[in-house]
Amino acid sequence: MTTSQNTLYSEQVLNSMMWPLASDQDVNEGDMIYFDSGADSVKQLDDQANDDHFCGISEEQSPTNISTASNIDRPDWIKARKLGIFWLYGTAGQTYTRHQKVYVGADAQRVTNVPSLSGNHVGYIYLEYGQSPIQADGLTRIPVIIHVNEEAAKLS
Repeated sequence: MTTSQNTLYSEQVLNSMMWPLASDQDVNEGDMIYFDSGADSVKQLDDQANDDHFCGISEEQSPTNISTASNIDRPDWIKARKLGIFWLYGTAGQTYTRHQKVYVGADAQRVTNVPSLSGNHVGYIYLEYGQSPIQADGLTRIPVIIHVNEEAAKLS
Protein backbone atom coordinates (compact mmCIF):
# COMPACT_ATOMS: atom_id res chain seq x y z
CA MET A 1 0.00 0.00 0.00
CA THR A 2 1.39 3.40 -1.00
CA THR A 3 1.61 6.06 1.67
CA SER A 4 1.35 9.77 0.92
CA GLN A 5 5.05 10.14 1.70
CA ASN A 6 5.95 7.48 -0.88
CA THR A 7 3.67 9.13 -3.42
CA LEU A 8 5.33 12.50 -2.87
CA TYR A 9 8.76 10.93 -3.24
CA SER A 10 7.72 9.21 -6.46
CA GLU A 11 6.44 12.49 -7.92
CA GLN A 12 9.69 14.23 -7.00
CA VAL A 13 11.73 11.54 -8.72
CA LEU A 14 9.58 11.72 -11.85
CA ASN A 15 9.67 15.51 -11.94
CA SER A 16 13.41 15.90 -11.36
CA MET A 17 16.27 14.83 -13.53
CA MET A 18 20.05 14.97 -13.21
CA TRP A 19 21.94 16.68 -16.05
CA PRO A 20 25.68 16.83 -16.86
CA LEU A 21 27.19 20.27 -16.32
CA ALA A 22 30.43 21.31 -18.02
CA SER A 23 33.07 22.75 -15.70
CA ASP A 24 32.94 26.19 -17.34
CA GLN A 25 29.20 26.69 -16.81
CA ASP A 26 27.58 28.83 -14.13
CA VAL A 27 24.01 27.87 -13.30
CA ASN A 28 22.00 29.39 -10.46
CA GLU A 29 19.14 27.83 -8.54
CA GLY A 30 15.95 28.82 -10.37
CA ASP A 31 17.57 29.25 -13.80
CA MET A 32 15.92 27.86 -16.89
CA ILE A 33 18.38 25.47 -18.52
CA TYR A 34 18.74 23.80 -21.91
CA PHE A 35 20.69 20.81 -23.14
CA ASP A 36 23.53 21.64 -25.53
CA SER A 37 24.01 18.42 -27.49
CA GLY A 38 27.31 19.66 -28.98
CA ALA A 39 28.80 20.12 -25.50
CA ASP A 40 26.83 17.19 -24.06
CA SER A 41 25.88 19.32 -21.04
CA VAL A 42 23.32 21.82 -19.80
CA LYS A 43 23.68 25.60 -19.89
CA GLN A 44 21.66 28.62 -18.78
CA LEU A 45 18.78 29.33 -21.12
CA ASP A 46 19.19 33.07 -21.44
CA ASP A 47 17.96 33.65 -24.96
CA GLN A 48 15.38 32.19 -27.33
CA ALA A 49 17.93 30.65 -29.71
CA ASN A 50 18.01 27.40 -27.71
CA ASP A 51 14.45 27.26 -26.39
CA ASP A 52 13.74 24.10 -28.37
CA HIS A 53 16.16 22.27 -26.02
CA PHE A 54 14.58 23.59 -22.78
CA CYS A 55 14.93 20.91 -20.11
CA GLY A 56 13.66 22.53 -16.91
CA ILE A 57 14.41 24.75 -13.93
CA SER A 58 17.62 24.20 -11.98
CA GLU A 59 17.01 23.06 -8.41
CA GLU A 60 20.53 23.92 -7.32
CA GLN A 61 23.50 26.13 -8.00
CA SER A 62 26.43 24.82 -9.99
CA PRO A 63 29.34 23.65 -7.82
CA THR A 64 31.81 26.47 -7.16
CA ASN A 65 34.94 24.35 -7.12
CA ILE A 66 34.65 21.75 -9.84
CA SER A 67 38.06 22.18 -11.50
CA THR A 68 40.02 19.88 -9.23
CA ALA A 69 42.50 17.33 -10.53
CA SER A 70 40.15 14.47 -9.67
CA ASN A 71 37.26 15.70 -11.80
CA ILE A 72 38.63 18.14 -14.36
CA ASP A 73 37.73 15.91 -17.33
CA ARG A 74 34.33 14.85 -16.01
CA PRO A 75 31.24 17.01 -15.92
CA ASP A 76 29.48 17.59 -12.66
CA TRP A 77 25.77 17.01 -12.43
CA ILE A 78 22.93 19.36 -11.62
CA LYS A 79 19.33 18.56 -10.74
CA ALA A 80 16.48 20.24 -12.61
CA ARG A 81 12.70 20.11 -12.30
CA LYS A 82 10.74 19.50 -15.47
CA LEU A 83 7.27 20.01 -14.00
CA GLY A 84 5.89 22.41 -11.42
CA ILE A 85 4.95 25.99 -10.60
CA PHE A 86 7.90 28.38 -10.45
CA TRP A 87 8.17 32.10 -9.72
CA LEU A 88 10.02 33.72 -12.62
CA TYR A 89 10.51 37.38 -13.42
CA GLY A 90 8.16 38.99 -15.89
CA THR A 91 9.30 41.43 -18.56
CA ALA A 92 8.75 45.08 -17.64
CA GLY A 93 5.63 46.60 -19.19
CA GLN A 94 3.97 43.30 -20.04
CA THR A 95 0.66 42.07 -18.65
CA TYR A 96 0.23 38.39 -17.86
CA THR A 97 -3.16 36.64 -17.78
CA ARG A 98 -4.38 33.25 -16.62
CA HIS A 99 -3.10 30.33 -18.75
CA GLN A 100 -1.21 32.63 -21.12
CA LYS A 101 1.80 31.01 -22.83
CA VAL A 102 5.18 32.44 -21.88
CA TYR A 103 8.55 32.21 -23.60
CA VAL A 104 12.22 32.63 -22.66
CA GLY A 105 12.91 36.25 -21.75
CA ALA A 106 16.09 38.31 -21.63
CA ASP A 107 17.81 36.13 -19.03
CA ALA A 108 17.66 32.66 -17.44
CA GLN A 109 15.04 33.68 -14.84
CA ARG A 110 12.82 35.92 -16.97
CA VAL A 111 9.84 35.17 -19.21
CA THR A 112 8.06 37.18 -21.88
CA ASN A 113 4.66 36.91 -23.53
CA VAL A 114 6.19 37.65 -26.94
CA PRO A 115 6.46 34.38 -28.90
CA SER A 116 9.91 33.17 -29.88
CA LEU A 117 10.76 32.58 -33.53
CA SER A 118 10.53 28.83 -32.92
CA GLY A 119 7.18 29.22 -31.15
CA ASN A 120 8.38 27.03 -28.26
CA HIS A 121 6.90 28.21 -24.99
CA VAL A 122 8.36 27.26 -21.60
CA GLY A 123 5.12 27.34 -19.64
CA TYR A 124 1.79 28.97 -18.82
CA ILE A 125 0.89 31.71 -16.37
CA TYR A 126 -0.66 30.27 -13.20
CA LEU A 127 -3.41 32.49 -11.81
CA GLU A 128 -6.46 31.37 -9.87
CA TYR A 129 -9.82 31.71 -11.57
CA GLY A 130 -10.95 35.32 -11.23
CA GLN A 131 -7.51 36.60 -10.19
CA SER A 132 -6.53 39.87 -11.83
CA PRO A 133 -3.83 39.90 -14.52
CA ILE A 134 -0.30 40.74 -13.36
CA GLN A 135 1.39 43.88 -14.66
CA ALA A 136 5.14 43.20 -14.62
CA ASP A 137 7.63 45.89 -13.69
CA GLY A 138 10.78 43.82 -14.31
CA LEU A 139 11.19 43.10 -10.60
CA THR A 140 7.94 41.20 -10.12
CA ARG A 141 8.02 37.41 -10.02
CA ILE A 142 5.04 35.70 -11.58
CA PRO A 143 3.83 32.11 -11.17
CA VAL A 144 4.55 29.96 -14.22
CA ILE A 145 3.52 26.34 -14.76
CA ILE A 146 6.53 24.62 -16.30
CA HIS A 147 6.08 21.39 -18.20
CA VAL A 148 8.97 20.18 -20.32
CA ASN A 149 7.85 18.50 -23.52
CA GLU A 150 10.66 15.96 -23.80
CA GLU A 151 9.83 14.98 -27.36
CA ALA A 152 9.72 18.58 -28.57
CA ALA A 153 12.91 19.35 -26.62
CA LYS A 154 14.65 16.39 -28.29
CA LEU A 155 15.46 14.91 -24.89
CA SER A 156 13.92 11.49 -25.27
